[in-house]
Amino acid sequence: MTNARLEFLQRIKLSALLLKNNRDSAHAGEAILIQADIDDLVDEFHAGCEDFLSEEQYEKAQKDFDFFLTLVESALEHYSRIT
Repeated sequence: MTNARLEFLQRIKLSALLLKNNRDSAHAGEAILIQADIDDLVDEFHAGCEDFLSEEQYEKAQKDFDFFLTLVESALEHYSRIT
């Protein structure tokens, strides 16, 4: 596994944490826009880690942000070990 995958995952994690912070402090209208960004990030993670993520995990990550963050952490640990 290349460092590119780890950099990709670190960027996904950082973006997710920033979006979570923004979503938690946003007004309702802003929260809806932030949720759209989160949805895009989940899709990007899925596209970049299809070999790591099952379809069921992907579907759950779309609905559960904390589960999504857990998957990102798991992927980081996994790819760090095999690098």
